[in-house]
Amino acid sequence: MMQVVLASRWFPMLEVPSVPGVAADRMVPADVYEKPDLARSRQVFEAALKDTVDVIAATGTSVIVFSQVPPLGLDQTQCQTLFSWAGETVADDRCFRLGRAEVSARAAYTDDVIRALDERENVMAVIPQDYFCDEESCDLFDPETGEILYRDGDHLSPVGSRYLIDQVNQRQDLVAFIQSAHQAKAAPATQ
Repeated sequence: MMQVVLASRWFPMLEVPSVPGVAADRMVPADVYEKPDLARSRQVFEAALKDTVDVIAATGTSVIVFSQVPPLGLDQTQCQTLFSWAGETVADDRCFRLGRAEVSARAAYTDDVIRALDERENVMAVIPQDYFCDEESCDLFDPETGEILYRDGDHLSPVGSRYLIDQVNQRQDLVAFIQSAHQAKAAPATQ
């Protein structure tokens, strides 16, 4: 059995813009003549993603769908600039941890759509927010090393990427899902 991983930076087209520079014209119309609209973009996205996942899964291929990393709504490079100055005091606590409710609100729609796909046969959803956030707040730094996890407001640094993969690899149901696909692929065909 083969596997397909679907991952994207979904939220700029599907959530209410909360990051400067993200405009409504980045939303997804059903065709070139349709004016971009948040509600319609969500309908098009949800139907297209479900159809895509169903078509892939119907071939016997397992599908892993990653939601986006938690969007910070904060330009992390500003924090990096502050930290680069020896002895500089960081006045903004948001450079250390953000409230989970605030972060969750930024990607609520897309996370919910992707989470719902987990109920389908041969499909697993991965919500990175579950690995970066506890019930109260989200980490911007690796809790063990103190290294920064983001390179900007919604892209992981190399350290953040490794952190996410290390966390996901500890998820036993996902590991079993991947292993079952590999075992099915390796099993000899019977007729």
